[in-house]
Order: sequence, then C-alpha cells, then structure tokens
Amino acid sequence: MISFRELSYELAEPSSNVFTRLNWAVEKMDSLFEPLASGTNRETSKDWIGVLNNESKSFALMTPRKFFGFVPFQIIVRGQINKTSNGSRVDLKFRLGWYTLILLGMMYLACAFVIGLTIGSEKLEDYIYMLLWVLVFPGLWTFLIHRRMNKMEAQLDFLFAEKE
Repeated sequence: MISFRELSYELAEPSSNVFTRLNWAVEKMDSLFEPLASGTNRETSKDWIGVLNNESKSFALMTPRKFFGFVPFQIIVRGQINKTSNGSRVDLKFRLGWYTLILLGMMYLACAFVIGLTIGSEKLEDYIYMLLWVLVFPGLWTFLIHRRMNKMEAQLDFLFAEKE
C-alpha cells in the first residue's frame, strides 16, 4: 500500500525498552483485518490499538474511536524498531485504510468526471459549479485526512520522544 507520510525517531534507548513502551500504550489485537474490513474497532482507554510483533520488532497501529463506532478516517501507522550503534531508530509509515482510500479515490474520480462534463459546456455557471465541486469535496476530505495525520503524529511524538 502507498505510504503518505514517513517519520523516523532516533532514540538512545535499546530497542527492547522502546518496544516495552508500545506494550503499555497499545491495546493488542490479533489482526487489524476486523477494524479495517468492518470500519469499526474496539473500545479501549488506551491511545492505540494494534498488532505488535516482538520477534521482528515491528508493529501496526490505529487510533480507536472513543464515541462512535464507525471510523471515517482510517489511518494505519506501520513501524519498525531497528538497533543502531548508539541506541535504536523507529521508522514509521502512515497509510490510509481501505474505506478512506476507496472514498478518496471515488471523490477524485467524480471530480475528473465533473471536469470532463464541464469542459464541453460553454456557460460560466457550469464552471463555477465545477470549481465549487472540486474545492469542497476532495479538498475538504484531503484537508481532514492531513489534519488527522498531524494529530496522530503529535501522539507518536509523545510516545517516542526522548524521556529525560
């Protein structure tokens, strides 16, 4: 799947200590298939739900919904903890879930269809409607996804920041 954003954290701690932080912050699941396929996830008081693999030091995380069952912006954070000479490095990749990716693709295809229909028109009013369609629907959706990724990035900064 396509990575929309990548982050990396350099830490002075060994990789086992960093992975222990994840064990405390993540509600463990067997697979992310259920929340991705159904669009829902389990209720928890923790900030993350996900799959942790202790042997390969890899993980996949999602944020749980607190009030509503349906997750309109499914963003998955896949990560790998690697050993370095002076500690460890955490590599993260942000990816969109199935619903979000399909809805975003459908919106952009609908915009291309509207643009194609409008090009044949000679009325200025049609061009104004086309511009409104292109700016509001996919533009707003993309802005909200970007905002959600920024919020998740702030949560990850708190999780992986150097503790002093």
